[in-house]
Amino acid sequence: MVYVATPHDVVAKMLEAAQVTKKDLLYDLGCGDGRVVATAARASGCRGCGFDISPERVAESRDGAQVRRRGSGDDQEQDIFELDLSPATVITLYLLPD
Repeated sequence: MVYVATPHDVVAKMLEAAQVTKKDLLYDLGCGDGRVVATAARASGCRGCGFDISPERVAESRDGAQVRRRGSGDDQEQDIFELDLSPATVITLYLLPD
């Protein structure tokens, strides 16, 4: 399984485009190291949760540094194709160019 972290400048543009506010619940599909949720929470005060099929990525996203940045460690190991997305008001997903 290939993992490519979303560049920080891309994360900023994604969140700007989505106009995330503190009222939002953001789901990051394929959360990797948790940087999208962490950045969104820090910038807007929103709640968020990341989902990834890789236990290593979920462990990384729950790492103490990421949790301190956003105030939670709720990321979950889950297949995003079986996830109920209906609670989310913002959904992010970073795709590879190919």
